[in-house]
Formats: sequence, C-alpha cells, structure tokens
Amino acid sequence: MDKEDFIIWLRSNRSIKEYSVNRYANAIPTISSEMKDYGINQTDLFETTDTMLIDKILLHPEFLKKDKKGNRMYSSALKHFKTYIEQFWDEKSKPNIVPLVEEVKSEDQITNRADLEYKEGKELLRLHKVRERDPQLIKDAKRRFKKLHGELFCEACGINFEKVYGERGKDFIEGHHKKPVSEMKEGETTKVEDIGMLCSNCHRMIHRIPMVSIEELKKSLRMKWV
Repeated sequence: MDKEDFIIWLRSNRSIKEYSVNRYANAIPTISSEMKDYGINQTDLFETTDTMLIDKILLHPEFLKKDKKGNRMYSSALKHFKTYIEQFWDEKSKPNIVPLVEEVKSEDQITNRADLEYKEGKELLRLHKVRERDPQLIKDAKRRFKKLHGELFCEACGINFEKVYGERGKDFIEGHHKKPVSEMKEGETTKVEDIGMLCSNCHRMIHRIPMVSIEELKKSLRMKWV
C-alpha cells in the first residue's frame, strides 16, 4: 500500500471531490510523522495492517486537538483510510473461489443487454484476524535484492516496473514470504533471504490453491518480460 494506491481507491470508492481526495491522501503521511506524539512507534501508516492502530490515534487527546483545529479533516481521512485497509487486506486474503450459480442465463441474454445495473457501494463492517507482518522485513529484503541485482524485478516473469511504467513504477515490487505467514508459529522468525520479489500478478498466481513455489511458477510461464 502507498499514497498513490490510496488516491486511486478514494477516487473509485468514495463520492468526494478531487480537492478532498488530495487532502485526505496528504493527511496520512502528515499523521504518520506525528505518531510518536500519540505514543506509537510505527512511522508509516501505509505499512500498517492493524486497524486498531487507527482507532488508537482517533481517540488520542493530542490528535483530537489537532483534528479540531483542522475542522475534522484528519479524522475523516483516517476513517476513509481504515476502510481502505480493511478492504485491501480482505481482498488479499480472499481465496480464488468460483461461486455456484443455480441458474445461468444464456450468453446472448447477458451480453446483448446494455441496461444491466448492479447495486454496489454498501458500507460493511468486517472483523477478521490477520497474521502480523513486519513491514521493515520487506523493506530490508527489497534493499538486499536491489544491492545484489542492481534493480528490482519479478523473480518469476522478470518484469521491472520502472522500465515498463517509468517513474511511477520505480522501486515497486511485492515481497513474497516463501513460507506462508499463515503456517508460521507464534514467535517464528523470517530472514530477508526468505522473501522473494514478485509482481502483483505472479504473487496472486503463486497463492492460488494449490500454492506453488517461485521456481514452479517460473517454469509454467508462457510469456516472460525478459
């Protein structure tokens, strides 16, 4: 997660003006830089998966003072951000399941109609457990990989986001736990060499059931970027 992802999510999921989109997106790094004032050691909200951290900030007396002066803009930004985190990690944890459909209309009945509409956007409160991840581990793993190879690229398909997308893709890659976090015991440690570098597509393909290794996915690829 990063600021740009949050901006895209706000535009797609919230009916707010562009001016407010930018204000909310800029508010998150500002709050991140002040978290020590709220008794929180973490320094980047874009790396958190814990929505209770957001609640802690929202209730802190020092934050409430700041929020009041800012006409509640900061608390609004955090509430949007909390929903963003919940949806982001909910999507990450969803299994790839094709739903069973009792009755399927013919393809012509569906594709020839342009007036089909679907209700979306209902706000839901979801409570779910997630395994804690250490964001510093991923940062260090990326730094080590770049030092070894001179660039960041997907170890499966080979894509280098900076070469494809320019400045927008600079230093973008996902860290993959070669041993799933869900299989780790409490207190078990992970080394930087246990983290693989993957693009978003390859990362999701690896986590489909049955899960495969980076090497296994690499062998199955029909197209590579290198």
